[in-house]
Amino acid sequence: MLLKFFKMKTGADEEPGSIRYCLNNPTAKVVRGDPDYVQWVIDHSPVGLRQRFTSGVISNLTKLHPVVKANMLDSLQTLMLGGRHESSMPLCMIDHEDKGKYETHFVAPLYDLMFGKLVHPYIDRIDRNRFAAWVEWFALRHNLEHSNDKLRERPAFHQMRLPKKDVEFLRRIWNMVHKWTDYGSVTCREELEKKFAETPYHVRFLTKANKPLQQPVILGPNGNPLRLTNSIYYRPDYSPAGPRTLDRSDKTAVKKRLDELQRIVKEAMQFRAYHLLGRLFGRKEQEKVKKGKARSRLTKLIAEKRERDIALDGNWKEFSLEQLFQLPSIIEHGIDLPKYTPVELKLEPKVNLIEPSMAAETSPTSKAPQVTPSPEEDQPSPPLVGAPPQPFRPAAQDENMVVSTSKGKALAITDLPPIIAKKKPRKRKQQELEDPQL
Repeated sequence: MLLKFFKMKTGADEEPGSIRYCLNNPTAKVVRGDPDYVQWVIDHSPVGLRQRFTSGVISNLTKLHPVVKANMLDSLQTLMLGGRHESSMPLCMIDHEDKGKYETHFVAPLYDLMFGKLVHPYIDRIDRNRFAAWVEWFALRHNLEHSNDKLRERPAFHQMRLPKKDVEFLRRIWNMVHKWTDYGSVTCREELEKKFAETPYHVRFLTKANKPLQQPVILGPNGNPLRLTNSIYYRPDYSPAGPRTLDRSDKTAVKKRLDELQRIVKEAMQFRAYHLLGRLFGRKEQEKVKKGKARSRLTKLIAEKRERDIALDGNWKEFSLEQLFQLPSIIEHGIDLPKYTPVELKLEPKVNLIEPSMAAETSPTSKAPQVTPSPEEDQPSPPLVGAPPQPFRPAAQDENMVVSTSKGKALAITDLPPIIAKKKPRKRKQQELEDPQL
C-alpha cells in the first residue's frame, strides 16, 4: 500500500491527476463523490489562485474487501478534512485496475465552500508524518503490504540498465548505508544527511526550491547524477527507532507499533486543527486554546457556523423576490429590470374657490385680463396638505428626452429636437500651423 500526493496547478485539465485524466481510463469507476460537481467547483474557484486543486493516488497490489475499502476511504477523507465539515470540501474518488494493481485516485478542490478561503488538505511540512503513519497503521491493521516492509531488502542491482561501473558504485553505497542503519548510527533522514557530509561523496537531498527529494541524487564515478532509489535513503522522520522491518508474527510488537502510530496520528490531527483555527477564525481564536484542545474547539466553532448557515438558508427561502428587486441597491448595480411605462393620470375637476356673492357680480362673458406669469409663478407650487401624493416618474435616460413639468398635465416625457453639440475651440498651435498670419 502506497500513498502519493500531487500538486496540480491552474489549467491542469488533461495532466495525470486531474479528473478528466482519471475518467479517460477505460477501467475508471467512480466510487465516491460527483466528478461533475467537483470539476465545477474547481473551474469556478477564484481566478487568482495559482493552485486550485490537489490530487493523489493510493496503490495496492491486492483487491480490498468492500468493507475494508469503505473504511479506508472514510479514514482518508477524515485526514484530508482535518476537522472541517465534509460539505466544505467535495471529494471525488476513482478506481483504476489497468496496471496490474488496484489504484484509487482522489481529487479535492482547495477552495473551502463553507468559509470561502483557500485551505490545503495536504501541506508537506505539516502532514507528511501524519499520512505516512496512517498508511503504515492501516496496512498493519488489515495485514497489507506497505513501503516500510522493504527497508531491509537488497535492491535488484542486476536488473539496472546502467553501466557496470555505476551499478557497482550504487551497490557499494547501499552496503555502506546498510551498515550505518544496522549499527544504529543512522535512524532518520537528517542523520543520513550529516553522515554523507562527512564522506567524500556528493549527495543532494533538496531541490532547487529547498524542498526534500524523495529520491536523493549522488554523483557517480563519471560525474553523472544517479538516483538512490531504495527506501532506506528516504526513511520518514516519524519513528524514533531505526529502519527495521516489523515481525508481524510477534503480536506484542505489532500492538506496540499500532499504539505508537495511533498516537502519532492523534497528535498530528491536533496540530492540524490548531493550524486551521488560525486560518479560518484568526490568530486571536487560535491563541485562546492549546494544541491539545484545538480539535474540540474547531469542531464546536464549525458546528455553530453551520447552524447559523442553516438558519439563514431557512430565512432566505421565506424571503420574497419581488421585494428584493425593488431595492435601490439592486438598481444601482445595473441589473436589468422591466421598463417602466408612465400612465396618464385623470385630473380632478378644478374647484371654484370664489364665493357665491362674488360670482354673481362677474358676468360669464367678461374676460379676465391676461397677465404674464413671472418666473417664480412658472414653477410648480408645492402640494397642499390634503392633496394626494404625486406618483414617482423616472428621469429621462436620453439626452433628447426631457420631463415636462406643466401644471395642466401630469409628468410626462416629450420629444425634443436633437441637441447640436458646440464645436470645441481649436488649440493655438494648430491654428498657427493652418494660418501662418497668426
